[in-house]
Amino acid sequence: MSQENLTEEERKRQELLEQLYKRLEHDEHIEKLSLEQLEFIVNPIANSSFLNSCPGSGKTEVVGFKAAYEASSWDSPYAGMAILSFTKNAASEIWKRANKYSKQKAVQFPHFVGTLDSWLHQYIFQPFCYSVMDYKGKDGDTSVNIIDSDSNAPFLENYKSVISSQPSYQEVKVNEYYIDCNNSIKFNRNRERNLNSYQRRILIENKLKFAKSGFATYQDAEFWSYRLLNQNETILDLISKRFPYIIIDECQDLAPSRLDVVEILQEKGVIFHFVGDINQSIYDFIDVDPFKIQDFIAVSGMHEMELTKNFRSNQDITNLCAKLVGIQCPPEGRIPREDASCVLWECPSDELHRLPSLFEWYLNSKNIECGNCSIVVRGKALINKVKKTNPLESISYDIAKAFFLWNSEFKKTESIIEALELLGRSICNLAYKGRGNHQNQHCPETFEHIDWRMFLSNILNSSKELATFKNGSRLQTWSQWCGSLKGFLEKYFLNLPDTYVKWDEAKRKIKAPSRKANELVMNSLSSSSSSKKIRMTTIHDVKGETLDALMLISNPDRHSKGGHFEHWLENPTSEYARFAYVACSRPKDLLIVVVPPLNEIQRKKLEGIGLVSQELPGTLSHWF
Repeated sequence: MSQENLTEEERKRQELLEQLYKRLEHDEHIEKLSLEQLEFIVNPIANSSFLNSCPGSGKTEVVGFKAAYEASSWDSPYAGMAILSFTKNAASEIWKRANKYSKQKAVQFPHFVGTLDSWLHQYIFQPFCYSVMDYKGKDGDTSVNIIDSDSNAPFLENYKSVISSQPSYQEVKVNEYYIDCNNSIKFNRNRERNLNSYQRRILIENKLKFAKSGFATYQDAEFWSYRLLNQNETILDLISKRFPYIIIDECQDLAPSRLDVVEILQEKGVIFHFVGDINQSIYDFIDVDPFKIQDFIAVSGMHEMELTKNFRSNQDITNLCAKLVGIQCPPEGRIPREDASCVLWECPSDELHRLPSLFEWYLNSKNIECGNCSIVVRGKALINKVKKTNPLESISYDIAKAFFLWNSEFKKTESIIEALELLGRSICNLAYKGRGNHQNQHCPETFEHIDWRMFLSNILNSSKELATFKNGSRLQTWSQWCGSLKGFLEKYFLNLPDTYVKWDEAKRKIKAPSRKANELVMNSLSSSSSSKKIRMTTIHDVKGETLDALMLISNPDRHSKGGHFEHWLENPTSEYARFAYVACSRPKDLLIVVVPPLNEIQRKKLEGIGLVSQELPGTLSHWF
């Protein structure tokens, strides 16, 4: 097409492509970049910006192009860019793409591409923060030991705070809280607790004692990094000259403590570029506040740029997502399917276990492969209802399923995670009366999380013979297999520390599932109602993913925090609405939202955001 026939937008895009090709290799991916993407890539790095990116807009690839574009003409051998994200996978993708499009592998020293945590620890916390922590080090080594916030290591007893006496005796572990940059006490997972001046003093004293001994949690590291930069002008100056430009991907996930570090560096002259979607901020449990991030962007004078084309989802899905969070002008999506893209099913709570099979059938009827599809819920408790599992119903069934998943020929990551979860829950119930951390495979207090996971892995790695569910060549019934299981587990049980019960008592819980003593174990596992092809997970786990289809299941009642469909619709600025927004913006062409039976008002409200009501499919025999 000649220059004369180009529209103004096409002409501008052509000019920016020519500008890009002066630094980068010619590539088909570059030819596909939109005008908005090109404008951000060539925007002078000295001009601070916020790239407001809708879901599916290709922002990770754009950040990679930006890094390659800037690095290709970099002339300083000592000062560089830091390109930061929040997960290793995202950082790895940025690095790969940046180096792919460079004329030479330029996005290396003096630049840094990685997670924000790794950058903070490598350049600020570990090299310098021992000084503000008053840690003297050991044998000249001033490296600080990072302690997980869920750790139950015995040495932590030395730093436990007693903040009230009998009869309302309260102890607080030193890794259960942190100090923010305003010297306020914050408890993990945003738990509220009213403290008087005495309690606050005790907690701060123990945290300082913890630091002086050379220990810190990840949240502590952010506090000490801020304090160092705030108190030591020399180091602040050094960091700002070493990294004069910083790009932060997924900026909506910045916790206040990290935002404080950003602010102090910005005041020293560091130029920041934020990339993200504020509507995908779903980490209130670690105190992330999207409104504070928006205020920071506005006050700091960042030039707002936009990516408004969604290359992932079709227009019907894009329109629905916009309505969830009150976006007036929806992003431009792909051409919709001829049939409904946004489907509404009503499902009674006693039929939730049918949903995986129904979803699989529906996908097959639409010629959509199951492999890149997910069933998504707000919390793990609902996953158990959908799978129709009960942690107290049959320990033997959970262990059998764990062995089955672990030893399957085509084992996936989801199978490994589920196997560890099932076995951890079972052993915790057997030995510790179920008193374990459900977020870490039901890890009991007597274990470190990593040690508990290794213990479970050792059992699973030794389970190959039991996972055949045979005695010689004959398949075993539940009654027979439970006898074998008792003999297998005894040696592991006897090595557990501080169990609440003896083995003779625990083994009585290892019995056949109700009314299945004479049923073959393999038959029970094969007839499980849950689909083996479709992953079931939480909203937080699919954040950042692209899926072919997604089923979002509402909690049957409003008791969950943000898991019920009415929570998603009440306030478009709430985190609950953002939960639904994140989930619904994952699929390309098919979204199914499952809710409990509705009244007419509720149904109209859901149809008003773009869902199409369909009858819940009938029995399997009806289909075939």
